[in-house]
Amino acid sequence: FMGSNESLLNAFSSNEVSIWIKVLLPNIPFLFYAVTTGSFLQFFWFFLISVSSIGISVLILSLLYKKINNFVLGTGVKHKRKNTRILYKPNKLYLTLIKKEVKTILNSPVYFVNCVMGAILTVVFGILFGVMFKGGEVEMVSIAVVIFSLCNAFAVGVAPPSAISINVEGENLYILKSLPIKFKDIAFSKLSFSILVYLPFILISNILFFSIIQPQDAMLIIISIILQLVGLVVVNIVGLLINLKFPKINWLNMTQAVKQSMSVFIMVIVDFAICLIPLILGIGFIDKIMQAIPLSLFLTICAIFYFLIGVIATILLAKNGEKLYDRI
Repeated sequence: FMGSNESLLNAFSSNEVSIWIKVLLPNIPFLFYAVTTGSFLQFFWFFLISVSSIGISVLILSLLYKKINNFVLGTGVKHKRKNTRILYKPNKLYLTLIKKEVKTILNSPVYFVNCVMGAILTVVFGILFGVMFKGGEVEMVSIAVVIFSLCNAFAVGVAPPSAISINVEGENLYILKSLPIKFKDIAFSKLSFSILVYLPFILISNILFFSIIQPQDAMLIIISIILQLVGLVVVNIVGLLINLKFPKINWLNMTQAVKQSMSVFIMVIVDFAICLIPLILGIGFIDKIMQAIPLSLFLTICAIFYFLIGVIATILLAKNGEKLYDRI
């Protein structure tokens, strides 16, 4: 895999690729030249552009968030009072719980930004790896698909909404528990919402990546998408299970619930363990893996690994989830 340095040099030397990178990710060329030449000045420019872009993004989000939130929630619009018996009919319960999750995330900028960052990262990976490996050899393109798939599986587990969905309820959780709603319905709605938040970003990420890089192995593309979807479901199930085990509902502000709880810390460690280990092994032993098995089979093994973790987490959630919920 270290032989890819020459391909990276060619990629950054290419006028077409260079323009793409400068437009989409202007800080990446400075980091590349800082690493290859050891220039502190190049690294300083990389750091300055990165910090500036984050600051501008936060500033724009803080200015536009309230307007977008008011528009989505329809603030100021008069609504007729709804009959609670109709509101909690079984056929409307699922949609009601999903709407509650949507309002919760839109009413909290900290919660919104924290969850969306991982989703945005998947799109960044799609553009970055697509541009870096565009026009490369068939083997390099296949390697790029493997790295992209595992990186996306890692990104969706950085801060999934399910890992803090119990925390953000706060003291309102006692009201939710007093309603005639089964735990499985609450758990299913939180998992569904968390998956739906990330699904559009993963779709956009894959469209961008595969449109740019255009791999020839159709099976590798299918396995890559399956692995990402399995990883998305698994990390959310694990995240909800961890949050039920280590809830934090007695907080003073939303920042404590989102960023300063044990469930967040444990989720990051678990995400590193189940996602980065296959990625590191894949990169470190890519030559031996390619000699032994097709890369599509390697991704299949990783997908099966994620699936087994998901099965174990699902069994634990079904067996102990309601007990943990009742103890909160």
